Amino acid sequence: MRYLLALLCLGCWGHLVGQTKTEFVAQGQAHAQRRDYGPAIEAYTAALRLDSLYTDAYLLRGQAALALGGVEQAFYDFTRAIITDSSRADGYYFRGDVYQRYGRLIQALQDFDRAIALQPDSGTYYIARAIVHYEERRLLQAQSDLNKALVLLPNSPKAALYMGYVQILQGDSKAAEHYLNRCLKSDPANADAFIQLAEIRRAEGKLSEALDFYGKAIAVVPQAHIAYSARGELYLALTEYDKAVQDLDSAIRHFPFSTEYYNLRATALLYLKQYDRCLEDCETSLKLTPTAEGYINRGNVRYNQKLYLEALHDVDLALKLDNQSGAAYLLRGLCRLKLELSSAACADFEKAIDLGMPQANALLRKYCPEAAAARAQAAQEKATSDQ
Repeated sequence: MRYLLALLCLGCWGHLVGQTKTEFVAQGQAHAQRRDYGPAIEAYTAALRLDSLYTDAYLLRGQAALALGGVEQAFYDFTRAIITDSSRADGYYFRGDVYQRYGRLIQALQDFDRAIALQPDSGTYYIARAIVHYEERRLLQAQSDLNKALVLLPNSPKAALYMGYVQILQGDSKAAEHYLNRCLKSDPANADAFIQLAEIRRAEGKLSEALDFYGKAIAVVPQAHIAYSARGELYLALTEYDKAVQDLDSAIRHFPFSTEYYNLRATALLYLKQYDRCLEDCETSLKLTPTAEGYINRGNVRYNQKLYLEALHDVDLALKLDNQSGAAYLLRGLCRLKLELSSAACADFEKAIDLGMPQANALLRKYCPEAAAARAQAAQEKATSDQ
């Protein structure tokens, strides 16, 4: 970004001679409104050449630089603004925003604290600090800041949205729904609010309403990959695999960098017995981020292709990443059964049952009747002793 600024400053001032610093800033703001951030930076830099202590120019140039991805330049400009005028709350707010975007939440909180101390009637600053508290799961502090924000900015969709998030984490779905609807009243095209309402309905078991809310999120933001993936996952749970694949196709088209999306689509494709496509998704997901789910999906493909040793290898890789995966033990049991390793298979089925895979019960009863009988007797004896 410093190199960009240097280029912008070379050989381009002849036609600007005679302008005042305020005229340069006005010119920069006009460019920024049109999202012409390069010429905007050029104009703000010209103003700073005339007055190196011009706080507004630093703040505006920092915002323009940030819009172009120039994080270092933005941080420099916001810090310079604070140095030139430490009473400017917006300087601390903008620098805090940079800190927050890049995960430096302690520093972000410190800057938002200073901004609020300087300007305690800014709802925007309370929202910014509330989001930091929310991300750190300090829910009471987040709720307090959001309450203040909603007094100062009663129609703020962002404040209402985050209050909904806080209420969800606090387990109050009724209050969450109230704030999410309040968000939508101010911003009817807020896809995030629709997605959260869908999640509430899904938790309540009202799946058709959940699907409807996901659809509304997609209708207002057609590129909302989170809505597509969530709806696809719900279709997967409903065993509507074709619809799941269609939604996950859309999610991946709009955001092709999510391991989770490829794993979900691979699972749906596995049920549809589209093994070649499933294997492609497994390979892609494992290249992005190796996960137990990715290896289990690939292992299932290889199991169905009767490549039992290769499937066992994938299970071993999955268990190295997650040794509490019931699905991995279930698959390993099936592979060992095919390889005539009956005792080991029975042990795997029992482990899968213990880890919450009830479908392993039928396999245990069919292939390991003695182990199944022993478990049933142990369960009966425990029930009797508990009475």
